Amino acid sequence: MNTHSVDTGGGEAGMSGVWQLAHDMVLPVGGRYGTVAHVRVHEPPPAGSRCAPITIAGQVGDHTGQPPNDAPAHVTAPIQQVIFPSGRCFNDVEYPAGRSP
Repeated sequence: MNTHSVDTGGGEAGMSGVWQLAHDMVLPVGGRYGTVAHVRVHEPPPAGSRCAPITIAGQVGDHTGQPPNDAPAHVTAPIQQVIFPSGRCFNDVEYPAGRSP
């Protein structure tokens, strides 16, 4: 597991503690002539184990560099297949092409 983490600083129930960066990868999306997305997955701290992991997908575009209208659908399915093949639930945040978290 990477040493990068996010400290939520408390506040909301179930959201306090340090979330660990579990994956930081470039994931192919959209099939053979599709594109790629930069995906980061943060796992909740042990105290917040009831929380689902958070995925952040950015720099998503089609093969011409333009953001597809259904970008979240293009990214969510590959994330589920590659990172969570067991069917584990996760929360997804998607950034438009040209912007990254």
